[in-house]
Parts: sequence; C-alpha cells; structure tokens
Amino acid sequence: MKTPIPTAPERKNAPHERLKAWQACYELTMAVFRASITWSNPELDPHEDLEDDFGGPDGEGMSRDARSYAQAATVALMTGVREEDIQDFWRCCEDASASLARLASELLISRDMNLIGPRTYGELEALRDHAARLTWGLSASLKKKMAAQNGKTLRSGKKTGGSR
Repeated sequence: MKTPIPTAPERKNAPHERLKAWQACYELTMAVFRASITWSNPELDPHEDLEDDFGGPDGEGMSRDARSYAQAATVALMTGVREEDIQDFWRCCEDASASLARLASELLISRDMNLIGPRTYGELEALRDHAARLTWGLSASLKKKMAAQNGKTLRSGKKTGGSR
C-alpha cells in the first residue's frame, strides 16, 4: 500500500512552504513528475537514439528537461526565502520565473511533437501559468521593497529621496 504524498498546503513547517508561489510551483512540479512518466512516442523506434546534446526530441529527454525546469523553480524559491538580502531573494524569484518560462517552451514542444495530449498540456500549462503569475507577483513585490529602500519610485524611475 502506497503512502500518499502530502501536498504543499498540508504542511507548512519550513519558511518556503508558506509562500503561495512556492506552493504553486511545488504542485506544478508534482504534476509534471506524474505526467512525464508516460511521455514517450510509441511511433518512435525504441532502438533509435534520437536524443542529442539538447535533450530531445524523444519523450525521455523532453520529460527529463520538463521535470528539471519545474523543480528548478521550486528550488529557487526555497533558496530565495532563506536569503537575508531582499535583492538576493528577488534574483532567486527571477531565476524561478526563467525556469517556468523554459518549462512553458518544453510543454509546447512536447505537445506539438505529440508527446503529450492536449488535455495534459492544458492541465500542466494552467498550473505553470498560475505558478508563474504568483512568482512574478512575489518578484514585483520584492522589487517595490528594494525601490523603497533605495528611495526610488518604480513608475517614473525618478529618485524620491536619499542619495544615489
């Protein structure tokens, strides 16, 4: 009998587990791992090695890359929340956003190569989009805090106080 894996909202012991962006990235990562188990194209010759240095176009390379990008976003937020400097946390959020963008590309390619169906693509893309929006929101919030610390306004870029 398998023990169910607790979802992110069920446990909130570590600081990163309280971040909604991390929770969304974790949910996405778990969904990508579950879905990628079946990513393979039965029409491909199993004896033909189609994988190149970029990890594709076979299902195994694509699924490995997708798992890596999803997990990288989760890890970046885990790392960022532990940073003492807001700018370092912001950089980690930017890294997470970049990983989510790479995952978007990987999902599109996997869909267009018929490695995943439209339904699976839609489900994963919806989770990815939700995680990306929350991560972007966290990043924007941190950027505002950095601007306030530096005495700048984000809209005009003009100094509101302090010295440069």
